[in-house]
Amino acid sequence: MNEIRLYGSCGNAWWDEEFFTAAQVREQLAAMSGPVTVRINSGGGIAAEGQAIYTMLVDYPGEVHVVIDAVAMSSASLIAMAGDTITMRLGSYMLVHDPASPCAEGRGTEADHVRAAQALRVIADAYAAVYAKRAGIGAEEARRIMRDETVMDGPTALALGFATAIDDSAPAEPVARFDYRIYAHAPQALREASKSLGEAPGQTAMMAMMSGMA
Repeated sequence: MNEIRLYGSCGNAWWDEEFFTAAQVREQLAAMSGPVTVRINSGGGIAAEGQAIYTMLVDYPGEVHVVIDAVAMSSASLIAMAGDTITMRLGSYMLVHDPASPCAEGRGTEADHVRAAQALRVIADAYAAVYAKRAGIGAEEARRIMRDETVMDGPTALALGFATAIDDSAPAEPVARFDYRIYAHAPQALREASKSLGEAPGQTAMMAMMSGMA
C-alpha cells in the first residue's frame, strides 16, 4: 500500500520536532503508482510548502486518500484538501486561518507594510480558492472562515464540506509536537500540551520563524 506520512511541521522544524518538505513528498510520489494514502498530523508551517504539496497531490495520477490522524492545521489543512477522500479520525481537528508574516522584521515604512499586506492577500486568496472549491462555497465565504480562524472537529469539518468521512473505529493519534499557542482559537487541550515547549514565543519572533505561515 502506498502511504505518505506528513507528521510534524510543514517546511521546517522550530522545536526539534519532526518535519516534512515538498521535496520529500515529490520524491515519494515519483516512486509510487496507483492509490496513495496521505496521513496528516501537523500543526502547520510554511504556506508555500503547503501549497506546493497540495499541487503535487492534485496532479498525482492515482487516487489520493487523506486521513487526519490527529491535527491538520494551517498549511496542513490546505494539503488535506487534495484528497479524493478526506477522513477525520475520532478526536482529530482541522484549523483554517489567514496567513501571517513579519513585515521588515517587525519594523518598516508604510510602503513596507503595504507590500507585506499585498503579498499576504495573494496567499490568502490562493488558499481561499482551494477551500472554496472543496467545500462548494464562494471565495469570500472561505475568506470569512479563514479570518475567523475556524477550528473544526470531525463532524464540523464534514458538515462544512472540509472532510468526506469520519473514522470512529479508533481515537486520534497524539498530536504532533508544535506550539499550538500561536493560534488564538486552538483547543485548550492543545494549548496545554504546548507548555512542554517552554515559554510561548512573542508574536514577532514567532512570525519571523514562520514567515509566510499558513
